[in-house]
Amino acid sequence: MNKKINNIDITLIIQKPKLKQYKQKIINNLCKLLKLPKNKVNLKVKSQENLIPAKKECVICIAIASLI
Repeated sequence: MNKKINNIDITLIIQKPKLKQYKQKIINNLCKLLKLPKNKVNLKVKSQENLIPAKKECVICIAIASLI
């Protein structure tokens, strides 16, 4: 079965470095890589404050893809 990515939703949880300024660049690169229009790629960037105390080197990525 051949499936195509319909859309993707990604949440990055990271304390440092702050990625907010790179968000659009990351989306643009994902769109090019996956050959998707920008309205099919959703990226949320959050800090890990109060999530994992004293662990500032941790990165959590949650990604979901819808296939058609």
